[in-house]
Amino acid sequence: MSLIRGVGKFAGKAAGFVVGKPIQFVGELTGVEIIEDIGKGVRNASEFAGDTVGQVAAGAVDTVSGIINDDSTKRDKGFGEMGTAVTRTAKGVVVTAKNTIQNGGDVIGGMIDGDNDRVKREQRL
Repeated sequence: MSLIRGVGKFAGKAAGFVVGKPIQFVGELTGVEIIEDIGKGVRNASEFAGDTVGQVAAGAVDTVSGIINDDSTKRDKGFGEMGTAVTRTAKGVVVTAKNTIQNGGDVIGGMIDGDNDRVKREQRL
């Protein structure tokens, strides 16, 4: 992992801790599991975002350096890093959308059926 990507990952982790940990703590104090889960989600999402931004930045630096120094290996490595970051982000968006649609449908189905346990269970996922 390059220094730039490492800095991005660290920044994301720090931001996630600063924002997500208090939310998680409130959930722990109140015993409301969904609030605790939201805090954990914020922490994970922030770390992922920081890592992705760092990966794109490192790829951009390698790409520009490769172009300036006429080093096709470094240029291609940079393009590859940026492509990987885009792919990871796209896959994450697809998985999140799929889960949201599925869980949302289950919550609505539980509400229609009057199944409060199903609604509560799906809200925690």
